[in-house]
Amino acid sequence: MTLPPIIHLKVDCPKGGDLSGLIFQLRVTSGTKNPYYIYFPKTGVDGTTQITSEDFRGQFTDHYEMGFMDYNGTVETAGDVFGVELYDPRQMEKQKETLSHWPLLKHERKLWKSRQEFIEYFLSCRNREFYFFEQSARIPTDGVIHLTVGRRNGVTP
Repeated sequence: MTLPPIIHLKVDCPKGGDLSGLIFQLRVTSGTKNPYYIYFPKTGVDGTTQITSEDFRGQFTDHYEMGFMDYNGTVETAGDVFGVELYDPRQMEKQKETLSHWPLLKHERKLWKSRQEFIEYFLSCRNREFYFFEQSARIPTDGVIHLTVGRRNGVTP
């Protein structure tokens, strides 16, 4: 996979409104073991966010620190097609107590002061207010991935 300096994500919703606080993840396949999950920062009110190639690589290498035997492959050997998903905070919510005891990984230490701050950030996303069906995508030549989400009608799963 060839990474541009910045990957932009632009989200819209047919119902309009505030699109802030959404976290999307890329499911990237590289090597023969588990996929890598790369998280975009929360979207702004206009539904935009971006990730730098440095942050992408940092998250990628954190997987090795998290579980060295569970991952192989590199960013360079990753496929050009990846899955795009709306992050689901329910697993983190269920395992919050256990996760709070984990140390921050090398790249995470650049972004967060504590594991608690990390957990609070992810759990405060507004993803439960929206739905999005996983898509396969490639990084377009302009570096902008366009997605459309649906707004749930007051139902929080």
